[in-house]
Amino acid sequence: MKKIFNVILVLCMVFMLTSCTQIEQAHDNLPVDEEQAQDNSQAVPENQVEDMSQYEQGGHSREDEGECEASELPFEGKIAIVTRPVGSGFRDYNFAVAIQRELGEDKIIHRVWPISDQEIEVMKATLQDIAAESDVRVLIISGASRGMIDAVDMFINDRDDVFIVYVTPFVSEEEVSAIANLAIRTNYPMFGYYYIKQAKRMGAETIINYKSETLFETRRPENIIIRDMMEETAALKGINFVEIDVPLLEDRRGVESAQRQAELENARRYVFGDVPRQISIFGANTAFFSPNNMFQFPIFFPIVNGSEGLFPASNRPSPFGEVGQVFGRVEPLATFPIRNRHNVYGVRWDIRTYQELIRVIREEAVRLGVTGRVSSWPMDPADFYNALAFEYAVRWINGEVDGEVVDLDLLAEIGREIIMEETGEPVGVSLERHPDFSNFILAMMDFIVF
Repeated sequence: MKKIFNVILVLCMVFMLTSCTQIEQAHDNLPVDEEQAQDNSQAVPENQVEDMSQYEQGGHSREDEGECEASELPFEGKIAIVTRPVGSGFRDYNFAVAIQRELGEDKIIHRVWPISDQEIEVMKATLQDIAAESDVRVLIISGASRGMIDAVDMFINDRDDVFIVYVTPFVSEEEVSAIANLAIRTNYPMFGYYYIKQAKRMGAETIINYKSETLFETRRPENIIIRDMMEETAALKGINFVEIDVPLLEDRRGVESAQRQAELENARRYVFGDVPRQISIFGANTAFFSPNNMFQFPIFFPIVNGSEGLFPASNRPSPFGEVGQVFGRVEPLATFPIRNRHNVYGVRWDIRTYQELIRVIREEAVRLGVTGRVSSWPMDPADFYNALAFEYAVRWINGEVDGEVVDLDLLAEIGREIIMEETGEPVGVSLERHPDFSNFILAMMDFIVF
């Protein structure tokens, strides 16, 4: 699997290079000092936060060092992987490209959904072509949306012998669980708890949560649950929880695009300038968070450039996120930025593996004097979930697991092995079944501190 991720990292950098020849650096758009700045988730029971002991356990570690990598595991037939287009899900796409390169087209089929979720007939035709391949044993669908459910239903009518896996589906758990043998996504309800737990570990005394009700991400059901869990857990752990409403337009309707972009940029500048202000009020042990993508960089940049403060995690923890954006930009530079909504992503050209990326980030943390003040998940969740799904599917083909009931202990064991192999970090993995759908697995990785 390590060789596959090496290919993924190279593909990501090539994609970055070809996609952004005219993109500005994010920190060039932001003021340099304070003066310039002026899907569906299940409900969480009210008593769930009161007893968190079950979430403190890391699970089992794999002791059998003799087991081989997924790329070395022999399996009969083919595995089909269907992903979103590269522009809307490039990490899922790159995983499929990399694993097809590693194992060959005779073992891996890679197909891409149409850009529009409304093109259901195209989706059906794509899966019909895969169903016609009699030696296909597994179908992995990354980033599934509602329009794909009908297509998969039709596929199952033709091929009920295929093991169906969903990775990070964007549809309801009920719909997915009705047709999938295994589904994996982030445990949104517990993310708030894990964030506070990590912040406490890092010495946080106050949490600042930047939000704006006019931005879609703030109102997403999973983010509302995360926010509520954060506040509740912070109270239990004795941490002050402060929310700041970022001023934005009250309504998007009737607003010219240029005006809206100006408002968004002003909001980012507001956050950029407010981080030092909040640290001056609450002290250096103040941690910052936002559910909104566009605020991640304006939060992170001041923290690592002299303003102190803590950054336990972004809204989507990944070493490719804000941590990589800043810490990957060191001399000599050869960065390939890519704008993803309001974020800029880039890594150094000479970085080929997760272990190298983590090493560079830690070196930069030392250079900037912020060691111990920044953390993240050790792997991008898309890479981790796709690798986890693939390796488990291989074990199903080889008859090591039952297709009816997900072996949660084995899945967690595989997850820890993947993270250790790719990053060199002995990081825990928390997996639990959805309370209503036993084949829908909610996942979390533990954090690494830089």
